[in-house]
Amino acid sequence: MARPLNRDAKSCRKIMARREKLDRVDSSARFGFGDTAALASVSGPIEAARSGVELPEKAALEINLRPLYAVAGVAEKSICSALRASFKSAIVLNAHPRTLIQVVAQSLSPPFSKYKGTSPGGTVFDTNPSITAALINAGSLALLQAASIPAVGTVVAVAVGVKRISQKSEFIIDPEDIEVGDLVAGGVFAFLFSRSHAPLASTGQSEPDNEDFPKGRVVWSSWEGVFNATEYAKAEELARFAAAEILEIFRQTMSGANDVESMAVD
Repeated sequence: MARPLNRDAKSCRKIMARREKLDRVDSSARFGFGDTAALASVSGPIEAARSGVELPEKAALEINLRPLYAVAGVAEKSICSALRASFKSAIVLNAHPRTLIQVVAQSLSPPFSKYKGTSPGGTVFDTNPSITAALINAGSLALLQAASIPAVGTVVAVAVGVKRISQKSEFIIDPEDIEVGDLVAGGVFAFLFSRSHAPLASTGQSEPDNEDFPKGRVVWSSWEGVFNATEYAKAEELARFAAAEILEIFRQTMSGANDVESMAVD
């Protein structure tokens, strides 16, 4: 079945990765898959002034998600948990004990809504999983710019959807809104790429190689719908391949090669 704009099943939409200059934060970035976009900022390490936040042996990681409209609901709280789990795997929190690292992310896409599709029983999604992937990637790119926050690597996230066509499973990377209604399963994978394979932060410091996850290790995933182990493994494989290509876009963004330009993952 043809995808919008005849996009290949293994291809992301046009990727936008850009460093921003928001006021009163240490770093900020924008990331988008087509019209599914997100903005994120990072502050820290800063003094953990509020009671209950300070941790004696490591920095506290605070994630705030600002919806484009209205107030945060259940879906937004779930995405906050996804961002926290993803970034905790990359940040060296014990490098700055008794401090606070704040990540604030905002979806720039339309409000979350239910999708009505043609799949038997309807779709399994209330929100497009690509929104979660875009938010994670925006936060990850902002963290890359925060020179004072050490990390063991870079997190990149990709959404995968599954369609059933003539009793066969068809996997698609980065589903867009018009496709979500026809998905019977899918989710998001967040991969941690070691520093040897990731773009260096603005400090220019290098980190030792970590051969345990040179190709990207899954540090967080969420999957909805009916699937088996083989399908899950296939989805992870496709997502990892796309994530590696997005990592290269991160690298070019950090080097200034496409600071304000968009690139497509084919």
